[in-house]
Amino acid sequence: MENTIRLAEISELKGIVHIFQSWRTVFPHVRQDYIRRKILANECVYQEGVVITFNRYKVKVTLGTVTIPKGSYIIHQIVNAKQGNGCASRIIDRLCDVVARNNEDVYLTVRADNKLARSFYCRKGFEEAGEITWANGTLPGVIYRKPLSRGSQA
Repeated sequence: MENTIRLAEISELKGIVHIFQSWRTVFPHVRQDYIRRKILANECVYQEGVVITFNRYKVKVTLGTVTIPKGSYIIHQIVNAKQGNGCASRIIDRLCDVVARNNEDVYLTVRADNKLARSFYCRKGFEEAGEITWANGTLPGVIYRKPLSRGSQA
């Protein structure tokens, strides 16, 4: 099995925007200019109809109740053009394999009420690490961490 990830190219911007627009209720905040910036920064995976935006922290960051070490990766969005086909599972595994080579952990946040996504992340080896809120404290979320670094603590 191929164990690489493919970064999006600017020529794929329209297709990626279309995928996010089809999930507008989940990703109302994701706009074309944001996706363009992520692509140009090489922080957008686009493979098998799956889009993952991410970045690597250049400094230690406090996110909700969690302090994330410098060098760690955070996944911002994951969207699959065809939910349930197994592609998102394969692509997130590949991304985590690449990150593990850098000896860093992966973090992500998800709405607390998104049980389907939370179950998916747990199956992928992510562990609850803390809490976060959005919308001035009215929208609760959960921070997940997938320990990939050799120095990770359980």
